[in-house]
Amino acid sequence: MPSATNKNTANWLARWYFNQYPPHVWADQHGQSQVHLVFAGFSPLVEALLCQYAKISPYKDFAPPVFTLLDQNAEAHRQALIARYPVFANGRTGAEQVITGLYALECDTDCHLEAVQVVDIPVTAVLCCAADADWNAHCAINLREALPQDVPYYIYQAHAGAAALPAGLIPFGMEEQVHDQVQIAAVERNARAVHEAYRQTLLLTDPEAAATSESLKPWEELAETYREANRRAGDHFAVKLASLGYVPEPGKPLVLDENFRLDEPPARRELLSRLEHRSWRYERLLNGWRYAAVRDNERKLHPSLVLWEALSASERDKDVNQMETVRRVLMTQPNQK
Repeated sequence: MPSATNKNTANWLARWYFNQYPPHVWADQHGQSQVHLVFAGFSPLVEALLCQYAKISPYKDFAPPVFTLLDQNAEAHRQALIARYPVFANGRTGAEQVITGLYALECDTDCHLEAVQVVDIPVTAVLCCAADADWNAHCAINLREALPQDVPYYIYQAHAGAAALPAGLIPFGMEEQVHDQVQIAAVERNARAVHEAYRQTLLLTDPEAAATSESLKPWEELAETYREANRRAGDHFAVKLASLGYVPEPGKPLVLDENFRLDEPPARRELLSRLEHRSWRYERLLNGWRYAAVRDNERKLHPSLVLWEALSASERDKDVNQMETVRRVLMTQPNQK
């Protein structure tokens, strides 16, 4: 049974959640230009959600997201997260910025707020993510008295047998959702397509290196570290499409018209290049990489950890060319329904 206290399940559930409920789409539809997520309760699921959305957040011209932790020990949780992920510290700018801010809001055991001190940025969604499903529901009911009621409230419940929720509270994380093989295949399909596009590109441009590269093995033989990099790119592919006005149906394989282009016109090409570089940079920074003029994988140093404007023209074009290859790979793969 899925559990918010299980790290592997939490990581998958975070991917599933943002595929199912993309907050940037809701924010865009409601006149927001920045995503602000409030997390009530704390568990490995909260950490997984924070990291997953930070990696895939680049969307249109939105500012980096804002996260608020709401809990009895919110500040302690915030400090622990910053210790693990220094880029979550407030005040970072330029090429070191991943989010706009990570804030803490203290409450009592019943989620009552003595004074509403949520950051003065419109809330996009409230996620109640403690391991206790009953607490999550109780918390959401109390929070609606203090926080905006016209935003979606998502309630983590590990199984469908929990008590029925009041109207307006959306349950997620049930076993039948996160273990749905069709949805798993649909989400993983994008990651596999990214990997296959990378393989096709390198096999054509540098076949000698491709023959020995650990990162170019077939998906079934690929090390988990490379799978995770492809998953970031695959998960963000749907966000890029949404930035172009094409919102994929949650939980379903991407089906793109053969005339749909990612590499033209020029304005679209530049937007996609910017978004992909930001998403890639955010993931590297979260994983502890730093800028250096010379790449060093062992020391996690990379010369491309700069703003998009500082990239060479060839580096800017590389990402879009590969995304166009991803599109072609997706179109040649059979859809699983």
